[in-house]
Amino acid sequence: AQRTTQVVLFFGQSVALISGPIVSKAYALGNYEEITRLSRKTAWLAGIPTLALAGLIALFASPIMSMFRPEFADYAHILQILLLGPLLLTLGGLHT
Repeated sequence: AQRTTQVVLFFGQSVALISGPIVSKAYALGNYEEITRLSRKTAWLAGIPTLALAGLIALFASPIMSMFRPEFADYAHILQILLLGPLLLTLGGLHT
């Protein structure tokens, strides 16, 4: 279940990778307002697809878990709970 939730981190990590140099430049120039703006924009840009993907995985948690072993379908709620971590991390903004 934990490895499945790592798929949800893809969007946040991708956007953070792209925006990292922009944040560095803004910091070097002392433009802290730009860093705040970029953090909010990044949270939205990565947050929407992350929320959609997490919702799909949560909705189909039982079939996803049963792909590993049929008896794992009974523990779909664990996958749903584990999805909260990557979701909150991505929606929290650019701070990783």
